[in-house]
Amino acid sequence: MGDDNMKVMVAEDNRASRVLMEKMLKLQGHEVLTAENGKEALDLFEYNDFDMAFIDWMMPKIDGITLAKEMRGDQREREMPYLIMVTSKSGEQDMLTALEAGFDDFISKPIDSSVLLSRIKVGERIRMDLPLDAINILTGEHNVISRMLRIFEVLADRLGKLEIPKTVLEWCGSTAVMLDTEVHHKKEDHFMMVFLERALKEHGESPDSRIFSRASLKTIEEEHTELLILLEDIRLKIQRYLDQEKGAAQTLRKAINDYTKLLREHMEREDRLLFPLTRKYLTDEDMGRLISEFENVEKKVGLDNLDKRVEQISKAEKIFKITP
Repeated sequence: MGDDNMKVMVAEDNRASRVLMEKMLKLQGHEVLTAENGKEALDLFEYNDFDMAFIDWMMPKIDGITLAKEMRGDQREREMPYLIMVTSKSGEQDMLTALEAGFDDFISKPIDSSVLLSRIKVGERIRMDLPLDAINILTGEHNVISRMLRIFEVLADRLGKLEIPKTVLEWCGSTAVMLDTEVHHKKEDHFMMVFLERALKEHGESPDSRIFSRASLKTIEEEHTELLILLEDIRLKIQRYLDQEKGAAQTLRKAINDYTKLLREHMEREDRLLFPLTRKYLTDEDMGRLISEFENVEKKVGLDNLDKRVEQISKAEKIFKITP
């Protein structure tokens, strides 16, 4: 298995549910071992180190609650798998019983494949020690983008005073497109969609709702469009600067400053208004769904490409003596 793949146990006496979970996990590239009852599951646990385990509550020989207690009571020094209860029970006391037995999460029957996938994604991120909160991911990206903008501001200040190499200016444009437009804004589009779905379910369609005006959702959406226009303007003015057109340094400096100013205000608005509001609405299931969508966005751009850009930001900070 690759470093990102997990070893997962599926303990479920219902064949259809067991096969569904097994196939979904294998499609994600994970190794799966299955058990039809609690005794088989305990035997598998005895001789394997699992990253994640899906365990049915009502199983023959040993039920899921007893099985989880047996697993948590293992005295050997080993990493415990992320335990997910699979059950048709939905009462509050049932959930408390499962948590007290040592389960980390649960999935209700009949199993919904989208919910199952979100739980798998949670397990993957736990294994890789990655954040599980979509809002924390977005605010973390704000920090990286702010560092990028500081580099832009330093370069803008030097325009007309020092010669800026073509490769550096082109790097600015392509980095902004990748980190902000192709990744961050795409993730925010998914984030806004899930939030609006959740808010509409709770409040219904209310165009005058204070919820939407307070968060300035319309302003945030309009700023996304304006930022795209400003970024394209920067790329055009970079070319004019490289062509040594008269006054190009001043117009490029203004374009960069306009972009950095609006993007900083945009991120501050999200941090101050949007994210605190959405946290009140988004469920764990929503977070799992968003993390899955975020990963799809990153895969389209390429994880290696993203890592390389962040490394380049760190190198640029050293060159220009910028404190992150």
